[in-house]
Amino acid sequence: MSSRETTVLVLLDAFRWDYLDAQDTPTLWDMRRQGLYVSRILPSLGFCERTEILSGAFPCASGNFTAIGYDPAASPYRRIRPLLKLLAPLDRLGRLRSPMRRLMTRVLQQLGIRMPVFQIPLDQLHRFALTEDRRDHFGSRAFAVESLVDVMQTAGRRVYAGAFTAVGMPNGDDANRVRLALDHVRDACDLYLVYLGELDRVGHHFGPDSTQRRETSRLIDAQIHSLRAAFESRFETVHWVILGDHGMMPVERQVDAGALVRAAAQRHGLKPNRDYLLFLDSTLVRLWPQTQQASRLLVQALTAPPLADLGELITPARADSLHIPPPGELYGDLIWWCSPGNLVFPDYFHVARPPKGMHGYDPGLPQSQGMALVVSPGVAPHQIEQGELIDICPTLCDLMGLRHPAQSQGTSFVKR
Repeated sequence: MSSRETTVLVLLDAFRWDYLDAQDTPTLWDMRRQGLYVSRILPSLGFCERTEILSGAFPCASGNFTAIGYDPAASPYRRIRPLLKLLAPLDRLGRLRSPMRRLMTRVLQQLGIRMPVFQIPLDQLHRFALTEDRRDHFGSRAFAVESLVDVMQTAGRRVYAGAFTAVGMPNGDDANRVRLALDHVRDACDLYLVYLGELDRVGHHFGPDSTQRRETSRLIDAQIHSLRAAFESRFETVHWVILGDHGMMPVERQVDAGALVRAAAQRHGLKPNRDYLLFLDSTLVRLWPQTQQASRLLVQALTAPPLADLGELITPARADSLHIPPPGELYGDLIWWCSPGNLVFPDYFHVARPPKGMHGYDPGLPQSQGMALVVSPGVAPHQIEQGELIDICPTLCDLMGLRHPAQSQGTSFVKR
């Protein structure tokens, strides 16, 4: 690919397929008519979409399923465990808990710890580590599988990722990421990665059907218009991939699943941290029983009312059908999954205010799905009814004339 040609991926976090319309998103609507329109993108269950996008591999192949896993040996907090034990009483600060944790995160980042403390109990932090964001996405061998970045490095191609996203990435908000991308157009890279995340934040905070969400859709459409104008004035040929990676569903019911699990365990004489470990994760409850008896009793609790009426226990067969890793040490020996519309609250990411929108439900549901646009001189305008998140990586590779990563399981949209 010459310096007169480039490819741009714009990741629209939580842009649900039905957000695309002529009124709110006129720029995207025009792009839909100009190129390939994938009307539904199916994500995999979990919260590691970037791995799928950059590798083309399902979570069961890459190993990246949720953002945080049980991995004491890799936890950045293991070396300050005594300090965390002393600070553990601060978890009882009530309304001051969240501000205190934000301050802790800033201080710890100065010490080189990128993983935020979130709302994980302080005396448990040393047990957990980042998964998808453990390594720099844009360095060599960032994942357990080969990525698009690896392929580009081997081919001597250049990628600009300063406007993308990762935990601890200091590039500000969407407006600043757009500015960064525009500032680097002159670098003439082969691939630009741009992340616009405000729609995800607003969807969680106000709900996917809110006025604020529609206003945000209009804003990101204007930002994409600015990006198109700048790139198409600099390059003779621009291959565009616009991706809504998943949808968003209104929260209908809050489930204090942590309290339900603890109460059921207590009735059987099981104590947290002694007999089992617990992680509360938006739509998931993840458990690590410490004995066979604890495992048997917890399975009984998770498969009986009220929890059986509010969600399901993920079996190995169910995990296989969802293309996620089977229950095990990293993500939980037992994994309970909310029914659509239910939300684990409070959890280890939200305690002060429950989200009004959430993702992480059944990928087959329309409200879970995103969309994609591919606008390129070599791609005739047409529509594909359905694709998957893993199809984005091979599509980008084909647009740039590169081989697919070795473990890619997706199918390129431009070769269908």
